[in-house]
Amino acid sequence: MRLLKLNKSGSLIAVGLLVGGVIFGTALQATHSFAAEMLRVGGTGASTGMSRVVGAVYSQRSGAVPIEVVEGLGSSGGIKAVIARAIDISFSSRPLKEKEQGNGVVANPILRTPFVAVTSHPDPGDQHSAEFANYYGRASVKWADGTPVKIILRPKSESDTRLMGEFFPGMAEAIEAARTRGEAPVAQTDQDNAMMTEATRGALTTGTMLQMLADNRPLQIMPFDGVAPSVETMMSGKYPYSKTLYIVHGENPRPIVARFVAYLRSPAGIAELAKIGAAPAQ
Repeated sequence: MRLLKLNKSGSLIAVGLLVGGVIFGTALQATHSFAAEMLRVGGTGASTGMSRVVGAVYSQRSGAVPIEVVEGLGSSGGIKAVIARAIDISFSSRPLKEKEQGNGVVANPILRTPFVAVTSHPDPGDQHSAEFANYYGRASVKWADGTPVKIILRPKSESDTRLMGEFFPGMAEAIEAARTRGEAPVAQTDQDNAMMTEATRGALTTGTMLQMLADNRPLQIMPFDGVAPSVETMMSGKYPYSKTLYIVHGENPRPIVARFVAYLRSPAGIAELAKIGAAPAQ
């Protein structure tokens, strides 16, 4: 299994490089012949570590093809790359938009993972969901030991921003207040978000358990209202916050694509996903 990193300045640049053949060192037609030997996977940053970990296990199966993980596309860029046939599979944090439909691709729910608050603080303690927005809405908030809380925001268009507003009372307004103050950095990608949190003392952000476990991030995942996030507590409903990822591929996928999708839905694939904080979406 290979990991290919792209320029993180924008998914459109990444897709352009893929389609133009710059990344693969040849024209798109040659890329199609390459596809017969390797499965190329990309998409949202929340799925990158999962694709790497699960892909490595899958590639060791008898008859399985190697998997190449293309970083830096994001959900929209990954969908564009599948439409352009520059990659085989993309994982998306959202279903297809209307303008993306009718291009020979489909998007189906594939997994759910706990949506979590994470911090670089070594002992954040239990959090109350009804009060979580205070970290964002108020200036100069501190952890229990006096360490300043340094929030890290996501772009307005990012799905995590929408989920925060849906999950936590008053959060949409609190995030807008934080943007107005202008003191909090904005992480453009899931990877940037995690790296900025690691590098900042007392940092606080949100993301998916899938990313944090698959990427082996040295961050604290915070419980809410006395319930620690896990696959078990998510599935039982005790932990109510989750994010669904979609798998995007051609309407008539090649056999190697269909086999990998089937693996993800098989008992063996489900068991591997459970190890890194995910469960089947359906």
